[in-house]
Amino acid sequence: MTSLIHRAAAFAAVAHASQKRKGSETPYIAHPCEVGILLKGEGAEDEVVAAGLLHDTLEDTAVTREELVKSFGPRVAALVEACSEEKGAPWQERKAHTIEALETGCSYEVMLIVCADKLSNMRSIAEDLAVLGEALWERFFRGRAEQGWYYRSLVEALRPLADLDMYQELSGLVADVFDKEKKG
Repeated sequence: MTSLIHRAAAFAAVAHASQKRKGSETPYIAHPCEVGILLKGEGAEDEVVAAGLLHDTLEDTAVTREELVKSFGPRVAALVEACSEEKGAPWQERKAHTIEALETGCSYEVMLIVCADKLSNMRSIAEDLAVLGEALWERFFRGRAEQGWYYRSLVEALRPLADLDMYQELSGLVADVFDKEKKG
């Protein structure tokens, strides 16, 4: 592991130290670490892997862009910023903005990070759905239908990555969770 990736993992662990995954006791840092592993597995550059590890720090912690620039440089900070949603905006608006950004020319590197992030999320959703059934959707501000719209739209917007294993897994999980008849 390079120094940059190691520093990013340690920084993210501290930034997310008190957080848990939605509806569980799993430490939140498991998610950014999975994103980093997925990116490394697809051969992403170290700066992209570092940004993947840090992708939720601006959105979900007190970390500032300036701190990211100082600690990791302007490219990593810009990648993290490009993957961050404006938390103050309504859910539908935030998600539509993310999809639009993916469709209208964000960088390949941002698409990689978003794909890894959403694959990690879909893995958790699929695992939890198998255990909790339809009660899973109570964890979310928006239920199955809205989540389905969002994830299907992401799969379409991320289609330039269709040759990557993580895209194919994401696409398959979205179909399994949202496009098949509800079970139970």
